[in-house]
Amino acid sequence: MLEGKLSNLKRDMGIDYYLTGFSGGVRYAPVVRYNKVHVYIVPEDILETAVCLGLKEVDSGANVIIYSLENDSYKKDSRIIGDDMVVSPL
Repeated sequence: MLEGKLSNLKRDMGIDYYLTGFSGGVRYAPVVRYNKVHVYIVPEDILETAVCLGLKEVDSGANVIIYSLENDSYKKDSRIIGDDMVVSPL
């Protein structure tokens, strides 16, 4: 599971990530199914994360969406749920 790999990156390399969208929402209320991981990562860690996870850029059909965490307002109400940092899924 990709979320587990993100958790390992945090532990091993100190790369912070914040789940959002359905990836985060399912941590609040585990009643939905999803097939795309939505995550915020600071811009300087995005490339390293993609390389470490073996991700590649595609034009369509993406199953991982990485949002650039440009400022701290995106993680204002972040919290740990389970082992993951989660921001508002909205």
